[in-house]
Amino acid sequence: MYELSRVRLHSVGPSGARYQDVVLDFSGVGDVVTAPQQDALFGAGIHPADGGGPPRRPSPASVLFLENGGGKSVLIKLIFSVMLPGRRQVVGTTNTRVLEKFVGAKDVAHVALEWQHVESGQRLITGKASEWRGHVASSDPANLVDSWYCFRPSDEVGLDTLPLTEEGRLRTMSGFHDRMTSLHAEIPELQLFWTRRHHEWTERLDQLGLDTELFRYQRAMNAGEGEAADAFAFNTDDAFVEFLLRAVITEEEPKDLADVVATYADNLAQRGELMTERDFVAGALEALTPLIDEERFAAAARTVADSARAELAALAGEVAARDAAETERLDTLNAHVSEVADAERLAEGDLRRKQAVLTELRRLVAVMLRDEAEAERERVDAELAEAKTAAEAWRETGTVLTQLGAARKAADIRELVGSREEKARPALEAKNAAATAFARGLLGLARDAAEQAEEAEQRAAALRTDAEDAQRERDEATSAAAGRRAEADGLATRIEEVRAEVAQATADGLLDSGADVADAARAAATRGEEAAGELARREGELERVAEDLSAAQTAAADSQRAAAGAGTARNGPPRS
Repeated sequence: MYELSRVRLHSVGPSGARYQDVVLDFSGVGDVVTAPQQDALFGAGIHPADGGGPPRRPSPASVLFLENGGGKSVLIKLIFSVMLPGRRQVVGTTNTRVLEKFVGAKDVAHVALEWQHVESGQRLITGKASEWRGHVASSDPANLVDSWYCFRPSDEVGLDTLPLTEEGRLRTMSGFHDRMTSLHAEIPELQLFWTRRHHEWTERLDQLGLDTELFRYQRAMNAGEGEAADAFAFNTDDAFVEFLLRAVITEEEPKDLADVVATYADNLAQRGELMTERDFVAGALEALTPLIDEERFAAAARTVADSARAELAALAGEVAARDAAETERLDTLNAHVSEVADAERLAEGDLRRKQAVLTELRRLVAVMLRDEAEAERERVDAELAEAKTAAEAWRETGTVLTQLGAARKAADIRELVGSREEKARPALEAKNAAATAFARGLLGLARDAAEQAEEAEQRAAALRTDAEDAQRERDEATSAAAGRRAEADGLATRIEEVRAEVAQATADGLLDSGADVADAARAAATRGEEAAGELARREGELERVAEDLSAAQTAAADSQRAAAGAGTARNGPPRS
């Protein structure tokens, strides 16, 4: 929490209560600061009036005695204008054009407040600077520029050493801002903040711990000269609601809108004067326009004449110089023409000689091109033949691949046969020994086997015929079985229908329960069993025929192997 320690008013106030450079000092007379910071112990945060001891708080209460018209209200208005920005926040009045009367045309008005923290003893300076645009007082309040600033004082810069003047003359607002900015660059501890926007200044005060709501309540209590309780006496519910809304809702945006509306209202109020001034300016411009055009035309004519004279003088000099240069150039060209004529005669002889050489070179080039074309043709013919050969070779690739596959397969078979012969060598030796003894018997057996093979082939043909017949019978049986199954399904469906009809007839009392239905069921079951037996018999016959066919084929294969073995016996044992 901060307490007001000192106030400095510089070049501000009305003519009857003007503050040229006044400092109101309330510091160093209160209680000792409870918990000063370390820098305060070394004097950085202590006011010089404290005499080097522990810092003390400002006066807890102060009374200002002045006669009527002495400037008490002006002082309160100026102090509150620092903490409550905006013309609508003026203390003790509803007139929004009071503060403009406190700043003269040549003034740069400053109101600076020094605050001291009750616990740390640190100081803070908040201030307001005001000046008229162009240092010309105007009836338009928008021409009065207000700026707010705050910083932490140091030994070099404080309330007493503010750079308000330079060589005895007031600094302009921009000059004061530039000087403070340069000091802040040299002393970053100043923490300088500068703005012209009301809501930014209010937010900055809240961040520093200076509650502007307290000053707003003080303004409400100082609206009249009655008791402070009158500030919170509300005659209507609307007044209380408005007070509550002002307390909980920020007013920056409505204030800005009100300022804009007030500006437009002032402009509209001055519309008659502005229209008169506009008509006067338009008439003056209309009367002065012909003179201006004539003067502009005369000035342009004088400029054109001066430039024409200068260009004429320059042109005369250039013509003289050009004449001398062209004369010299003509002599040079005449000499050059003679030299060119001699060179032309020499060049004609060279041209005829070079044309003959060129013709011969063209002939030689044509001969070389012909030879090169013939060589190219021969090369292309050779490439064509090679390409045809490659194409033929590619066409035979399949045959080569087939031969290579057959050779690889034959090699694998030879390797397999070799490995098998190697494993079966003892058995082969024994077999060769026994083969010699049985060769003759095998020849007879081969003849018998051939005869048996022919007979087996004949039996196999007969069995194939039987198998075909059996297969045909099986297909017929299968068709018959399918018909029987369809018939059985139809009978089952019919049975269900009959059952339903029997049940209906039984329910109606036309049929005894269970008499004819059982007979029909037994007959259907008998037919189904007969069909299933017939199908099983046909399938058994078909399997038997298939077994006979397989036995016949096995016998034929055995006969062929026996015949092959007999041929081998006739040819002798195999050789490895």
